[in-house]
Amino acid sequence: GLSRGRRVSTWDCRSGRRLASLEVPVADAWFLALSPDGKSVALTLGEDGFLLCSLPGRTSRRLTAHFDQGKWAAFSPDSRLLATASSDATIKLWQVVSGRELATLRGHLTGVSAVAIATDGRTLVSVEPQQGLRFWDIPTLREVAVVPMPAAGEGLQFAPDGHTLAVGQMVGGIRLLKA
Repeated sequence: GLSRGRRVSTWDCRSGRRLASLEVPVADAWFLALSPDGKSVALTLGEDGFLLCSLPGRTSRRLTAHFDQGKWAAFSPDSRLLATASSDATIKLWQVVSGRELATLRGHLTGVSAVAIATDGRTLVSVEPQQGLRFWDIPTLREVAVVPMPAAGEGLQFAPDGHTLAVGQMVGGIRLLKA
């Protein structure tokens, strides 16, 4: 996580040994996403977009293509793709190695509070608070389903089984959906 000293560290939970650490050039991060391979971290910086860093601290890139607050970030299972959510009602897809913007997904009417990429790497889910979920096919960049969910809030995560989706609720709690 991000410490008070503006340092991001990853740890081996079994041994308690620090695996990697880097100092980040920001004072405040709203959210942190670690890539599945442990080689990259994405920090959500609110008005300042996102910061994509390699571990152990070789490079960092600001991702600033959104027009409003950065809200959430999620890596693909192969760690090659990063999805970012913003209050500007868009989702951006980025190539992790280069930091290059690959695509913009549009369809939400208000802000997007969270995104998650399924374990198959082909499906992206996004949350529009108090509206619901949108499902996207990553290879075609098309929206494939909308699930109304007025209580949907912030937070979204696929379980390792790839068939369970946890959705944060506006009034607290988590709703689990089975695919």
